[in-house]
Amino acid sequence: LPILASIVGGNPELLENAGLVYTVDDESAFLLKIRELIESPGRRNELSIKAFQKTQLFDIKKTAKKYLELY
Repeated sequence: LPILASIVGGNPELLENAGLVYTVDDESAFLLKIRELIESPGRRNELSIKAFQKTQLFDIKKTAKKYLELY
């Protein structure tokens, strides 16, 4: 699924180009992003693939291994 997140905390840095962001409390921006996802199947698919690829960076086995190597 594509990711739509508000611009708070580390969301923009975490997502990079793997999702869409909008300004908190800006309903019209949120609705425009939703409309973009609804009306553009290609863009929706592209973001879904990028979001899935991004999750692979946080795989529990990889993360645990990195922690063990660190300590």
